[in-house]
Amino acid sequence: MNATEVKSLFGNKKGTYHWDDQIGPDGRVLGHAVDNIDGDMPHLQIHSKENGKIIRIFFPK
Repeated sequence: MNATEVKSLFGNKKGTYHWDDQIGPDGRVLGHAVDNIDGDMPHLQIHSKENGKIIRIFFPK
């Protein structure tokens, strides 16, 4: 599931995870603006249920 699907299904992202692993034609992760460093590499994004902190695990393209 991607971030939009998770939010749509659960109402918010707290206590969920999603993969940001789809690469666009520009070589960046889809849905990430040019000034967003998270768009440089695919990653698993985990949203803490307790405090809403976000953990990202990056991996090479």
